[in-house]
Amino acid sequence: MSLINDALKRTQQTTQTGQPPRLPELELRPIEPAALTPQGGDGSGAKRIIGLIVLVVVALNIALWLVFKDRGSQAEVAARTGEITSAAAAKSEPAHPVVKSVAAAPIQPPAVAPGSMVPSNTSTAVPEPVVEPPVQEPPAIVRPEFRLKTIVRHPTRPSAMINNRVLFVGDRVEGYAVTAIGQEEVTLTRDGDEVVVSLP
Repeated sequence: MSLINDALKRTQQTTQTGQPPRLPELELRPIEPAALTPQGGDGSGAKRIIGLIVLVVVALNIALWLVFKDRGSQAEVAARTGEITSAAAAKSEPAHPVVKSVAAAPIQPPAVAPGSMVPSNTSTAVPEPVVEPPVQEPPAIVRPEFRLKTIVRHPTRPSAMINNRVLFVGDRVEGYAVTAIGQEEVTLTRDGDEVVVSLP
C-alpha cells in the first residue's frame, strides 16, 4: 500500500507544480557489430538452425503420416484380398498341367531308291504331345462389409449412412459408387458388381 500512496503523493505534487516529472535521461549508444555475433564462436546459431530443421522435418513426417495412414490401410486390404484371390486361384488350379495325347499315324520310313545310300543322321520325327494351359476360374469377388445405419429421405437429395459415413448418390465407399438410395435399401456398384445393402 505504501507504494500506491507514494505514487499518489507524487502525482499530486506534479499537478500542483504544473511541471511533468523528470525522467532520467537515457544514454543511447550504437550497437557494436561484435556484439551481434556469439561470444567465443561456440556455434550456438548453427545449433539453433539445425534444431529448427529437425523440428520441421519431424512435423512434416507426422503430417504426412496422418494424411496417408488411411491409404495404407486400404492398400493392406487390397493386398489381403489379392492374397485371398490368388490363394483361391491356386486351389482351383490342378497340380499338373493337363496333357492330351494325340493319336499319331504310323510313321512310314522314307522311300529309298535301290542302290542309294541313306544318310546316317536321318531320324524319324515323333510328334510331341500337346500341352493345354490349365483352365483358370475367375477369382471370387471379395466384397467389403457394408453396414447401413440409416437413410434420410429427402425429395431432391436423399442420403444414407454407410460404415459411419454420410453418403449421397454418386459418392464412393470402399471403391463402390452409390447408385440409388431407396426407402429401405441402398444400391452400390463397382465394375458391374452390384450390391444392395438393406436396413437392419
